[in-house]
Amino acid sequence: MELGKAAEAEALCFKAVQYDLARQPRLRASVLSTRGRARQLLGRTAEARADVDESIAIARSADLADSERMLAELLMLSARVHIENAEVDRALQEITESAAIEQQAPSMTKRIRNDIRTTLERAKASAEAVTSN
Repeated sequence: MELGKAAEAEALCFKAVQYDLARQPRLRASVLSTRGRARQLLGRTAEARADVDESIAIARSADLADSERMLAELLMLSARVHIENAEVDRALQEITESAAIEQQAPSMTKRIRNDIRTTLERAKASAEAVTSN
């Protein structure tokens, strides 16, 4: 997603969240995670983290048909936000939790598995950069 599209997506998601989505947890979590991704790309990581944290809380508490897959994806998004903030330990915890979900749910998609591997590699590289400085 390029920055112009990220800004547009963030604005649209902001409007959507203003509506009463409390009775539609799947939709609310999806909108919040999209807004979090857009805010991450715009460099607004504190706001991105808040959106992603709320969407994770919804995924954990809601009785959704695909909540495991959704939670694994949200944890990976959160891990990327934490890596950008040099919060490698927190990112590794979320990667580990996402990987545990993936192992328990054989129906996880190949894309999620690849996302886990890629994000783990980024976290390790970030940890090495922090320790070498």
